[in-house]
Amino acid sequence: MIKQNKVFLVWPEQLDGRKQLTKFYYDYISCFEPETNLNIILKDISIEGKVFEQIASRNQLINTVFHHIPEVMDIWIRDWALLPVKTDKGVILLKAKYRPAYIKEKGSRYYEGDDRAGRRLAGLLEMPIVDFPLVWDLGNFTHNGEGTGIVTERILSDNPQYNEEEIKELFLKHIGITQLLIIPEEPGDVTGHVDGTLMFTGSDHLVLAQYPDDHIKENIFLNKLEQKIREKIKGELKITRILNGPVIDKYSEGVGSARGNHINYFSTGEDFYFPCYGIKEDSIAKESFKAAINGMNIIEVNTPEINRLADKGGVLHCMTWGL
Repeated sequence: MIKQNKVFLVWPEQLDGRKQLTKFYYDYISCFEPETNLNIILKDISIEGKVFEQIASRNQLINTVFHHIPEVMDIWIRDWALLPVKTDKGVILLKAKYRPAYIKEKGSRYYEGDDRAGRRLAGLLEMPIVDFPLVWDLGNFTHNGEGTGIVTERILSDNPQYNEEEIKELFLKHIGITQLLIIPEEPGDVTGHVDGTLMFTGSDHLVLAQYPDDHIKENIFLNKLEQKIREKIKGELKITRILNGPVIDKYSEGVGSARGNHINYFSTGEDFYFPCYGIKEDSIAKESFKAAINGMNIIEVNTPEINRLADKGGVLHCMTWGL
């Protein structure tokens, strides 16, 4: 995996339907480790001074810079940003086409704006950009840094012009993924992403969701998924199950709430930012997660405001990008 030393957030205050998340962003930033290089993307640069002062009042030990990207439409930077890929000529940024099926046609200005924002971000970073010829959200990808990656079957339905083997060839050619496992989508997740279900925490370790015992159908799916992963992925692999909270039957903009999801963490270097919701499952999940990251640093993001974010359908991994 590429060690990331820059953290990127899209500031919510100027975006449609996102202003109420501003306090969560301040709470999240207050958790950042000293010397974090925080990059804030603003739709309108006019509030830079105000935001800088507020961040500094909460965390004086981080470095903050601002970028102006007027095209940006939403906070979910993980999905529309770029994938850093190591090559023999250095790191390049791979840009897939952002056009998620769960954003309906009437919302085309949102995905078109964010698709352009991803390209603008590469330009601001002055890094080479390479087009990846697939419709793809990067929330639908986890990899171990050594050639093994996992996506859901959404990659197939979003790209009917390619068959499975052709898609695997593209992942090999552009990303160096020698072993791509394509798994079923978790039932009820309209995004078709993997980052609410499972994530690699290292080269040979995977965390996989578990639900409370009364969620029988959900756990049957996840148990079968664990069995399939063990059968399909070659080489030694440890799988740790991480307890989520109960499923919340609440939707926003057609996407189900992610409240209680403990898989959707953000990591940078050896720091793992772990979402907590004020529920009993938090402490159980945290202890299991500690064992899965083998002595690395776990930082609880524990604020009631995280539930506002989660009810929009995503948590820390969805709204944070690292480089």
